[in-house]
Amino acid sequence: MEKSTLIEILRTFSTAELASFGDFAASPYFNKKSNVLKLYECLKTFSPEYPAEKIAKEEIWKKIFPGKKYNYGIMKNLIHDLNKLTVKFIEHEAYSQKPVENDLNLLDGYKLRNLKSQFIKKAADMRKKLKTRPLDHLTHYYSYMIYLSEMNYLDYTLLFDSKEKDYHSEVNRSLFLFYCSNQLYLNVNNLQYVNNSSALLDKETHSKTLKFYEDSPFKDPFADITYQSYFAMSNVGDRAAYEKLKAVFFENYFKCSKTIQYDLAVTMLNFCTICVKIGIKAFVEDEFLYIKLLIEDGLYKASTVGWMDQYLFMQSVMSACRAGRFDWAEKFIKEHNHELIEDLREQYTNYAYITLNLRRGRFKDALHYISKCRNIYEGDKLNIKVFEFNAYYELGYYDELKALADSANHMLRNDKFFSKENKANYKLYVTAISKLMDYKCKVGSRYKDPDFLPNLVEFINGNQMLNKQWLLQKAEELK
Repeated sequence: MEKSTLIEILRTFSTAELASFGDFAASPYFNKKSNVLKLYECLKTFSPEYPAEKIAKEEIWKKIFPGKKYNYGIMKNLIHDLNKLTVKFIEHEAYSQKPVENDLNLLDGYKLRNLKSQFIKKAADMRKKLKTRPLDHLTHYYSYMIYLSEMNYLDYTLLFDSKEKDYHSEVNRSLFLFYCSNQLYLNVNNLQYVNNSSALLDKETHSKTLKFYEDSPFKDPFADITYQSYFAMSNVGDRAAYEKLKAVFFENYFKCSKTIQYDLAVTMLNFCTICVKIGIKAFVEDEFLYIKLLIEDGLYKASTVGWMDQYLFMQSVMSACRAGRFDWAEKFIKEHNHELIEDLREQYTNYAYITLNLRRGRFKDALHYISKCRNIYEGDKLNIKVFEFNAYYELGYYDELKALADSANHMLRNDKFFSKENKANYKLYVTAISKLMDYKCKVGSRYKDPDFLPNLVEFINGNQMLNKQWLLQKAEELK
């Protein structure tokens, strides 16, 4: 039973959820089979590990039916029924966390029973609550659904003879803002991905939506934020576009839900990070500002299920180091590495300390943490080699760097994981750092050529390559 769907689901239940599920399973409304409840009560005693030897079907059978001969069919049905019950519980819990959807369904219930006074009172209460609810991508949808429900049920005399309400306008406004804000909000992520890859983007549709919103009399704080977010990410490096986004972001920050605060802070962070990567150093401090917002305000918890994303973990360390906040980075690693998924914790903690030590100039310490990295995930192999290249260069380990260059090029020739674009960027980086090392260590005769270093800087500036800003910094130091 260890590898069954039932056990897989039960392992995700917290202590509180196990108790709630016990009440759920004991309710005759949801479960009328006493043996299904007995199976759960038996399995619960082995939470959270559910060791294989303890939950073998035959062993569990003995506890539920002591003295009776094991029956595979009965046991199979009990497991099946309990599994269906856990799924129903998850549905119920997820549904109970969506109060507005519950209220909309209640409106439908009142309508089906023709309970007009209760319907009117509930709709008014929902609209009042919606005004105080944090803004998110469903705000305008809920407004639209409330108005639509009223129009579909209440008689025309009550609605349209009233001079206090123009329901057509309210419905159109809600529907319009729902479309514009969501069309842009949901595609900002795609736009951020495109900025880091060669993926295609439906620019024509998005441009029409931007124009649609610009020309409309309907405006709203959340729609304004999504509009400015999309516009800024479409114009990475544009300081004016960024400042407009920053202003509307902080003006409406506390009006938004935690999830939206997280998404918008990530958008701001990504804008600054991309600008830093293309050499606009003025965004370094703002990049760190959004990292602090995500970490110190606990926004990162809004998008995860009990752990910290490993890429946010690394970006936090890198951003803090770029801003010269080494003590903050070190404290962050110590306080948050336990929030990484267990399978990734050791690896990414090592990556974080490698980054920190490289930035602090403690290159031998960085190599020590590099040596601790084992079973490296395919996507991280190039990053580890970049760490090694940087450390070898700074320490002047000429032979080691040249050997690493050979192994990196060999790996790229035989690799099927990375894209052609990534491989090309990496090969150019290897070429550039190898030439820098020749010049630094005065190997061969090329370093005597007065045009060698200027030509190398021109080569770095003229091509897209990995670690470009670091290479230019090293070239500047050699001057």
